[in-house]
Parts: sequence; C-alpha cells; structure tokens
Amino acid sequence: MSDIQIPGPSGGVSWRQLLLLGAAGLLIMSVGTAFLSDSSLQSIHRSVLVDAISAYDMAAGGGGNEFDLHEKAALAAEAALQAKDEEEYRKWVKIRNAHARHIGLPE
Repeated sequence: MSDIQIPGPSGGVSWRQLLLLGAAGLLIMSVGTAFLSDSSLQSIHRSVLVDAISAYDMAAGGGGNEFDLHEKAALAAEAALQAKDEEEYRKWVKIRNAHARHIGLPE
C-alpha cells in the first residue's frame, strides 16, 4: 500500500506519521493525568460536587420538573461518591429516591 501524502510545508506528511503523532499525543495526555496529586484530584472531585449541587439548586429554584430534579439529584449523588463524601452521598441518594418515587421510577 502506498503512502497517502498530505501536503505540508516540507512536501507532505504520511498517514503513518499522523497516526504516530496522534498516538504520542494521547500517550502524553494520559500520562500527564497520572501525575496529578491526590489532593488535586480531591479538589477537582469536590468542585464537581459543588457544581452538581448548584445545578440542582438552580433547577429547583427555576421551576424544574421532577424529571430534571431527579436527574440533577442523581448527578449530585454520583459526584459525592466520586468525592468520597459519604454524608453528602447518602443525602443526595435520599433526595434522588424521593424524586424517583414521585415520578413513578424505581429507586
């Protein structure tokens, strides 16, 4: 199979070179996340939890329907689980289950 050439400043780049470049980029990005400290990850998880709770509060205050509130509560519960915050997790599971009962979904 002949190389397909993509015009470039140096006369062309083969599809193999592009594939290798893309694979190297993915490797660098994945290795980079491995170096995040536990405290950095915990901070990110905590921020996601705060955002999920804020989204629920906005939906509740803005007249969101029960399906919206159920979904937002489920996202907050999942964010609490990722943040390893058991108290918040239990709280949001209860809220999610209350919305599920109200709309006739299984808990």
